[in-house]
Amino acid sequence: MLRKLVFILLAAGLFGVTAAVALAQGGSGPDDALLPFGQPHTVAPHSAQWYKFEVGGKKQSATAILDANSADGLRLALYTPEQIAAWQRGDALKAVGLGSPQPEHALGWFGEFNQAGTYFAVVYNDSDAPIPVTLHVQGDGITTVVAPTATPRVDPLMTPTPRGQGINGKLVFVDSTGGNIYTVNGDGTNLQRVTFGLDPQWNHTGTQITFARQGPVPGIYVINADGSNERLLYQTNEPRAPIWSADDAEIIFAYQGATKGGGKFVSGDDALNVLLPPNGNSAQSM
Repeated sequence: MLRKLVFILLAAGLFGVTAAVALAQGGSGPDDALLPFGQPHTVAPHSAQWYKFEVGGKKQSATAILDANSADGLRLALYTPEQIAAWQRGDALKAVGLGSPQPEHALGWFGEFNQAGTYFAVVYNDSDAPIPVTLHVQGDGITTVVAPTATPRVDPLMTPTPRGQGINGKLVFVDSTGGNIYTVNGDGTNLQRVTFGLDPQWNHTGTQITFARQGPVPGIYVINADGSNERLLYQTNEPRAPIWSADDAEIIFAYQGATKGGGKFVSGDDALNVLLPPNGNSAQSM
């Protein structure tokens, strides 16, 4: 793992003793968060070290264990995808859980995650000195995987492009059902996570993406292509497959209709049309 070395000189009497402290490259925020698989890192004074991990489904138990010489000056906080998204929109950052001192570890947290998605663990160092730490996050349905690298693949129904040049424009895709939604250039460059959900679709101008989300607030959403200004257009159970109209004024989608003794999947002529107002902040069902 690549590391950036930051040297902190410590004077010790007349001998001029020096020491080197290795700080991890990355981990300054959600976009470059590290993986909590037990690799030692040093957290700088009065700073935070970010980690991310994937939760594969509902009701997944998890443990986050922080090892250090002492818990003094350290805090451990866990954040859901929704809490991070709200924070990035300007809201206060609120943790879903906080680590507490453990008999054999500096801090620990034990809990359960109700939805799939990318979660974050943050180690805060409130002291005046760097602190070496090791973080482990594990549990049912939890993985600590690197974001996938998009590989251009030729569509047999399209004219092949020269090798290495990919296709024109940008792609949007998910890494799993209800998982992370990414955009990437047609040549495989500039991979960017924008949100989480399923069935993402570009609008015709390439400026917005609509997608379905089945929890924690199920419904049809729209987000800007750069991942900003995510908003819920229509809340409904088990939404799927939103599609933009030709003029980008409407979104057509399917949803799970509630019936006695079960449910039915409504689509086609029975689907709802969501009319987009000019400001794109709300919607009405038709």
